[in-house]
Amino acid sequence: MGYVRYRPEDGSSPTATGWDGWAADYARLGEASPVYALSKELLATMVDEVVPPPAPAREAWVLDFHCGAGDDLARFLARGWHAAGCDGSTGMLQAAAARSATDLRLGRAELWQGAAEEIQADSFGGRRFDLVFSTTGGFAYLDDDAFVAVHRVLAEMLTPGGAMVIAHLTPFCAAESLYHLLRLSPRLVAKRWAGRVPIEVRGQPMEMRLRSSNEVRRLLAGVVRIERMAPLLVWTPPFQSGFRPTAPVAVVLAALERMTVHADRLAAIADQVVCVARPL
Repeated sequence: MGYVRYRPEDGSSPTATGWDGWAADYARLGEASPVYALSKELLATMVDEVVPPPAPAREAWVLDFHCGAGDDLARFLARGWHAAGCDGSTGMLQAAAARSATDLRLGRAELWQGAAEEIQADSFGGRRFDLVFSTTGGFAYLDDDAFVAVHRVLAEMLTPGGAMVIAHLTPFCAAESLYHLLRLSPRLVAKRWAGRVPIEVRGQPMEMRLRSSNEVRRLLAGVVRIERMAPLLVWTPPFQSGFRPTAPVAVVLAALERMTVHADRLAAIADQVVCVARPL
């Protein structure tokens, strides 16, 4: 079907299952989980280092690919970007629209609905972007062929000098492995190490494909020019593990993560690897 412009007034209704069913809780995750909030803070810092926020007089566009409930979209808008967000879930787009209603009305933001596999060079009305951004997990639901094909199209959408900053979940996270082992749950450790993780989202079964930094490099060779493979959450088990730190522990972990966010060699043991890339 391709991508279509999402407009809240069109009245499409989300379902109660899958990503639609999780959208309301996902929209509150930044407030409910300090670990999730920390990962977003660290990722935003990386983005600013790669492509600084635009000057007030300049109209620069970011594509938030797999925008979910729109927390990153809102962050970009607050920092002076014009932003296009896309997602396959009506419920997620509904939440994103509510979060950035004023910017949508003013034309500083756009929302589009479509599956990642359906992206084409003229999706989003043929717009070009200074930054293509995608946060945790979205690419984990694509097989290798689609993973490569989508990256190829996204690279073609970049303006001269533009960049991609895309976070990928890895199959080995040292902090999560240690957390599960200390809780005597080795089965959960092995589940992630397998690289293909079956999950269920509000009654809908899915499978995630987790990729190491080396695997991402291999797949994207000849597709984009990779500048960095940066670690995201080295010392902190991710929120999906069930880890809920006390306030003092969260402060210490946040300090450690900020100290090592530029230690790219640690991407091999991090929860996520952030691929910073530019067109060939």
